[in-house]
Amino acid sequence: MERLPAAACLLLCLALGGCAAVKSAGQWLGLLPLNPLREVQISAAADANGSSATQLDIVWVLDATAQAQLPKTGPQWFAAKAALLAGRSSELLVLHLEVPVGSTVQSLTLPAGHDQALAVLVYPNYIGPGGQAMGTVTGFRCVRIELAAATVDYRSCP
Repeated sequence: MERLPAAACLLLCLALGGCAAVKSAGQWLGLLPLNPLREVQISAAADANGSSATQLDIVWVLDATAQAQLPKTGPQWFAAKAALLAGRSSELLVLHLEVPVGSTVQSLTLPAGHDQALAVLVYPNYIGPGGQAMGTVTGFRCVRIELAAATVDYRSCP
């Protein structure tokens, strides 16, 4: 019975404003997920990260205030990770990976609540500065993270 007023509001938005309004209303009412990411694939070239395994954290951000306080690079994230998680554990969901060179990960189990994240960020811990920038994969439904020799690329899945 509680969903009846929400469904009525959703129908009203459809009648008045079209698809974009319906999506926004559905997200606001908790009927639709906030972000579309459902699948993550990772490939690491044989020479990725200077031929070293790569630490990689995928972070689902559930709070705008928390997002504003997050670091902009992988090394900064890993240096501050323990303190950030101690103070904001209910506002961040983290999937930690160690990706060996020359490997491919086809499917990851995403954390519970991932669909309610405002943003999805990727922190690679690369040796060189080219691969250290934080990646934003919020708009992807399926993202392929490609770890190369000195850089990290984010693409839609094939």
